[in-house]
Amino acid sequence: MNYRTLALLALLAVLSLVVACAPVTVPTATPAPPTAEPPPPTATSAPVAEAPTDGATDAGTAEEPPDPLAVDPERPGFALDGSATLGDPNAPVVIIDFSDFQ
Repeated sequence: MNYRTLALLALLAVLSLVVACAPVTVPTATPAPPTAEPPPPTATSAPVAEAPTDGATDAGTAEEPPDPLAVDPERPGFALDGSATLGDPNAPVVIIDFSDFQ
């Protein structure tokens, strides 16, 4: 064997070792992060007309805007404002504050 063939085999061995030891990236299913853009306006987010000033109210015409923290029926696992949800929305919250004053 000549020097050129030996160098080619050594290079091939080094390259195969580098490829074999490279980290393997496994794709995972994660929800997309919420975007900084506000959601596009919908028919339910239109301004509600003000109540008449003569004291008469019509309870059937004014719609309340939906709760932005309610679960989106079209996309389970997301709230209407686009943020991801997990668990009970009425779960208790415990805040633990660790502080160190020296």
